[in-house]
Amino acid sequence: MQPTALDAEIGSEALALVREEEEALSRTIKHAVVLTKTSAAVKSRVQKELENQLRGAGIDMIEPSLVARAAFSELFAYGGDLTLMLNNPEIVTGGKVDKALLNAQAFAEAVYERLK
Repeated sequence: MQPTALDAEIGSEALALVREEEEALSRTIKHAVVLTKTSAAVKSRVQKELENQLRGAGIDMIEPSLVARAAFSELFAYGGDLTLMLNNPEIVTGGKVDKALLNAQAFAEAVYERLK
């Protein structure tokens, strides 16, 4: 979810659905929240409050969040993947592909750790 009040409201509805299903099935359903399109520079007040609320509610949060980077959007324009974009001199991007690649790798590792 994006760190916005609207996404937080919709996200809480989704989490309530997970809790409902857990009760109906009499078992735990593993789940986690990831914040997307976050700022690379500083966390907004809304993001800090949202993270505190989620942690306070015992919700697993995947760290790092996915940072808003032009390189992620440019994947749809150029196709391929971030490594291809980084290594292909013919692709000129407006984003920091190296930073996006590091963010994506760290995120993928965090997801992998939860799936093991």
